[in-house]
Amino acid sequence: MRISIRGKVLLVGACLMTGLAAWGQAQSPQHSQAVSFDLAATYSVERAQQAPGMCGCFWFKGGGMDVTANFWKGLGVTLAVSGEQASAATAGADLNNVRALIGPRYNARLVRVGARRIPVRLFGEALFGRVFAFNSIFPIPGGVLSSKDATAVQTGGGLNIQLSKHFGLRPLQVDYVYTNFPNNASNTQNDVSVSWGASYHFGK
Repeated sequence: MRISIRGKVLLVGACLMTGLAAWGQAQSPQHSQAVSFDLAATYSVERAQQAPGMCGCFWFKGGGMDVTANFWKGLGVTLAVSGEQASAATAGADLNNVRALIGPRYNARLVRVGARRIPVRLFGEALFGRVFAFNSIFPIPGGVLSSKDATAVQTGGGLNIQLSKHFGLRPLQVDYVYTNFPNNASNTQNDVSVSWGASYHFGK
């Protein structure tokens, strides 16, 4: 059941990306030269904690997809959708989450390496949105919940290596992830996510 739900979420993300791609290709020639898109599919691991200073640490594992519309001199907007799962994360219960985030991303070309002059780009981002967690235990006054949504903030960056005109690799992305689920303490979590995957570029 958990895999099925995560798969559906990623499918929704793919549909959103496809829609943005179609929109970009349908623009006028002048506009299409000004906008490019980067799509990526990644696998991630995330070191999570139940509460700051208390650790109770565990690892999420999952995957996600993101699409970036690059508008002006490396500046763009990124939409990211991901799904993760951790076994026996809190009080012996599993934990699943689905995250949807949007925000600015900046891409900077670092160098061109090798005889083929392969572009290497560094990006930084600040994404904001919501996370929905389920199949777990969330303490609240007077009882517990099995599911809960919360604010999510993700800041960090990574590398994209463009192997051809369209296809590339994302060998590393590292992000700080903040959420505010109830935990009988500060009601905040400060996690670190590491991900990698493949990318597709189209446009200018």
